[in-house]
Formats: sequence, structure tokens, C-alpha cells
Amino acid sequence: MFTITERKIYFTGLVFFIVAAYFSVGFHHPDEHFQILEFANYKLGNSPAADLPWEFSAEIRQALPIAIVVCVYRFFEFFGLDNPFFIAFVLRLIIGLSMWFALVALSKSLKKYFKSDVAFTIFLVLLFLSWYMPYVSVRFSSENLSALFLVLGLVQYFKVKDSANKNQFIRYFLLGLFFGFSFYFRFQIAFAIAGFGLFILLVDRIKFMHLVWVLIGGILAIFLSICIDYWFYGKWIFSPFNYFTANITNDIASNYGVMPWWHYFTSFLLTALPPISVFLLLFFVIGFSKNLKNIFVWMFIPFLLAHIAVGHKELRFLFPLIVAFIYVSALGIDYFIESNKLKKLGKFVFFFLLIINSIALIYRTIIPAREQMAYQEFLYDYTQDKTIELYVLEESIYETIPLTINYYKSPNVNCTVYENKEVIENLIHANLPNEVYYIEKRKSEELNLVDYKSETVYSLVPDWIQAVNINDWTSRTPLWKLKRIQQN
Repeated sequence: MFTITERKIYFTGLVFFIVAAYFSVGFHHPDEHFQILEFANYKLGNSPAADLPWEFSAEIRQALPIAIVVCVYRFFEFFGLDNPFFIAFVLRLIIGLSMWFALVALSKSLKKYFKSDVAFTIFLVLLFLSWYMPYVSVRFSSENLSALFLVLGLVQYFKVKDSANKNQFIRYFLLGLFFGFSFYFRFQIAFAIAGFGLFILLVDRIKFMHLVWVLIGGILAIFLSICIDYWFYGKWIFSPFNYFTANITNDIASNYGVMPWWHYFTSFLLTALPPISVFLLLFFVIGFSKNLKNIFVWMFIPFLLAHIAVGHKELRFLFPLIVAFIYVSALGIDYFIESNKLKKLGKFVFFFLLIINSIALIYRTIIPAREQMAYQEFLYDYTQDKTIELYVLEESIYETIPLTINYYKSPNVNCTVYENKEVIENLIHANLPNEVYYIEKRKSEELNLVDYKSETVYSLVPDWIQAVNINDWTSRTPLWKLKRIQQN
């Protein structure tokens, strides 16, 4: 049974997961969008193959997440709810709620492994209310989908461990099934699964028939995933092999940058919000050193070493084992509390970090993942019954990295890119249009027009915040404004 405090943490976490699903419009990394939503948009007949990234022609991306998007889209399209932003919200909500339920189930099984109730409470706070957890957990990305199914598999494993009846073949089958799908969502998770396999063979000494059921579940998941790849590509392929050939054998991944072996450590310390990141890494080292026979350690280490060995590194690649990292860190906290060292200082540090985390949690939960997407969503709704001419500088609002964003693109927005604002000013003075729209990304880009008035129709940063212009911060800060330019 859960205590009142634990229930409060679970419920608060649920609220933040739902809020993040609503507000976190856009993507954490372009792959999250272009290799899932744009691929799905192509399958739906709304994007040309020429606009897809190179991974499409190389046939290295698994179609499993794409199939989910297509099914969700077709379902809501039947009811006339085919707004792409609504579909994206539904996808974030589905994975966010699924992750929340999975984490609740997993944490319930892990409670007995903590010596201190306080440490378990901190573990729940880290698991549900770390400033990045709601944001990361609602990402409809290959990393997060892999993490979800890995957690679902671990839930089955611990349910078997907690049960007096060890002959639960269905749970072993589901364990293999979920791990198989986890692999097909993110191929690199194979290293964590390999660590899990070694643990159950060498430490748990799993029975042969139980192992058979795990393998049956995993093989079935891979077979179904191969069939889904056939549905998408129109021919039989084995995308994990294609992925390995392209990114490892041909080393295409290194074209996107090669980092030193210590990159993940420095990147985490800087990105995961110091001083919180410093303490988390410290407690992870403590938890790791004191729990060498813990299954999460066995999964995390080969996964991390494999990623260190590859030249191209991004912190998001480690997202599938974020739960394992939090759990091992919590075990370090558990050891620290039980050793009764610096008790008063520990409380002070905890509440200090809690304040920092709370501020960051609220900010990261309600701010769009990509500012650009908030304007695309406004334009999509704004132009439902009208066509507009939109002028922008440097890059189209429907492009990034640069690839064309077709999934969110409104058919009623004619977006034209110009080199500088003087070109736009001369164009307007020469053609005298009744009305045009313009995105002003910074104050220095404000248009100087005669016989025209401009008004801001949308800005992500409210006017009352911009009005508090202490030390003229608005002149130095990119503040996108969608403006309507009209004749006087």
C-alpha cells in the first residue's frame, strides 16, 4: 500500500506529465519529428519522399513508431479531428500516461530494496518530479518509446520476483515481448538487454523453460516489427542491420560530430542543471559502487560503455536508461542516509536543491519544446478560413536543420524568405499590399514603414512580461512576434 506522501507524489507527477503533454509542443531533437511524424506524414500521403531525411532512402529507421502515428491519425481523422497539432498532443499524452503508469508499477516493486523510507520518497521525487522527467517522458521519440517498453519489461521481471508462484510463463513471455519492442524502438538498447540477460543467467540463474518463454516473446516482437517495416518500405528489410551498416560500418554518424569519451559526463553536468546534476552524479557513483550486483547496474554499464565507444555522442542517446540512472542514484542517497553522515547539512542541501528543481520543473513543463512550433500552431488555427502572405528573414518558419516541416504546415500560409528587412520594406512600398504578415525575431528587425500600421497578433512572451524591460533586456533577447502589417 502507498503512504499519503507517496500518493501525493504520484498524483503531482501525473498532473505535471499531463501539463507537459499539453504545453510541450514540438520536439527535443529534429529526429523526434523528422524520422517519425514526417515519415508518418509521407505514409499518409501528405509529404513527398524528396523532403524526407537521408535515413528514409537508407532504410535504417524502424517503422514501429510510424505505424502508431498512422493508426492514431486515422482513428481521429474518422471523427474529423485531423488537426496535426491535436494528433501530436494525443501522442504525447498517450506516451506520457503510459510512462506514468509504468513508473508507478515499477516503483511499487522497488520499494522493498530501500533501507530508508526517506530515500524511497526522494527516489519518487526524482522519478516523477525531477525538472526534466515530465518533459522527457512525454516525448514521442524512439528513445522514450524504448524506455517505456524497457520499464514495462522490468515491471514483469519484478512481479515474477515478488510472486511466490515462479511458474508465471505469461510474465516471462511479456518480459521478452516488451524487451523485443524496446529493442526495435531503439536498437542501441540491445546493450542494456544484454546486461539484463547476463544478470538473469549468472546471478538469478533463470530456469531454462522461463528463458525459452522470454526468447519466444522477444522473437515475436521482432517478427511483428519486421512485418511493420515491410508495410512501410514495401519490401522485406532488417532495419537493425541497415542501421549498423550505415552508422557503424560506414561511420555516417561521425559526420554529425565526434566527441571525446568523457563527453557524456561533462554534458550531463552542464545540461542537467548544476548543482543538481553534480549531486546526482555523485550519488550515482556511490550507488554504483555499493550495488555491483544490482540488475540496473548490470544494464546501465554495458549501455554506457557502448555509447562511449561510438564517436558521435548526444545526451539524448542515454534517455532510455534514465530510470536506471535515477534508481542507482537513489540507492546512493539511501546509503548516505543510512550511514547517518552530515544529517543536518544533508537536509539543508536537499531543500535547497528542491527549490531549484521546482522552479526549473515549472519552467520546463510549460514552455514549448521548440518556440518555432508554437507559432506554427497559432498560424494553423489562425488561417483555417483565410490565406495569408507571411514574410520571414533568413529561414522559413517551416524549415529547420534545414529540412521542410510538412506535417505542421498550414496550406493557407504562403511563407516567403528574404535576406534582410530592407528588402521587405522596399517590396511593401512598391507593391502596396493591403495586408501582409511578418515574423519579427528580435527588436532590431522591426520594420520601418510609411502609411502602414503594425500590430502583434501573437507572441509567446506576453506583453506584460516584455513591458518589464529592466536594463533593456528585450533588445538583446530573441522575442518572436507575429505581426500583421496593414495600410492606414
